[in-house]
Amino acid sequence: SNSNNSSPLSKVTAMAVMQAAETDVRVLLATRTGTVLVCSSSGVSDQQLQDKIQARITRMAVAPNRRFVACYRDDGWLTVLSTNFESRVLDFDLNTKTPPLDMVWCGEDSIVMHWRGFLLNIGPYGDYLRYRYKQKDGSPIPIKLVSEFDCCRILTPDAVEMLQRVPEAIETVRRIGSTDPAAMLYDAMERFEAGDPGADENIRGLDDDTGLVEAVRSCVEAALGEVDPADQKNLLKAAAYGKNFCTSFD
Repeated sequence: SNSNNSSPLSKVTAMAVMQAAETDVRVLLATRTGTVLVCSSSGVSDQQLQDKIQARITRMAVAPNRRFVACYRDDGWLTVLSTNFESRVLDFDLNTKTPPLDMVWCGEDSIVMHWRGFLLNIGPYGDYLRYRYKQKDGSPIPIKLVSEFDCCRILTPDAVEMLQRVPEAIETVRRIGSTDPAAMLYDAMERFEAGDPGADENIRGLDDDTGLVEAVRSCVEAALGEVDPADQKNLLKAAAYGKNFCTSFD
């Protein structure tokens, strides 16, 4: 076939699909000129990003909530924009111009980028975590990333892993030094299990109709978000322990 350099598609450097509804599908096309074209059934709209980005976008990923689009730039930066392209949410210097092998959203909370041998998980405020994926001999482990609405699945030849933001209820219970009612209830349960006669001191400091009921519900919610059966059991045990002190519970 003949060269397609004159074709409009030859100017496309990245593509992403955004589906707001069954009948509302939009295709985002990044171009060599440094802008993004939004293509829909009603036509094509040029977002004119040259002054905002000042680099070519070579990979894009739309968040599950369709509110944000992550853009990897050929100058080694990650930029997150709103999908109406009016606001800039994040600029992150990746310190490398080696393009990632893959880039997906982890729920709506962070962006996961894959390079040979490691993953980079970047949060909304520029915080990041690096995960090593190498064999004992130092060779990279093959990875496939799958974006889900509430997590990111990591597929390797030997396992399927799930990367997910720690649910707020679990953070409330587990956070070091937390004085939240749920944390106090969990601590009281652990002290009771250890045979501490003063285990219920924290319980008695909670208001029966508000704090204690809230603590019980938070422990149940944390158990729903927990993936380890032993931790689930302990959280439910704490909820049951707290319920014994409630005069009423709906």
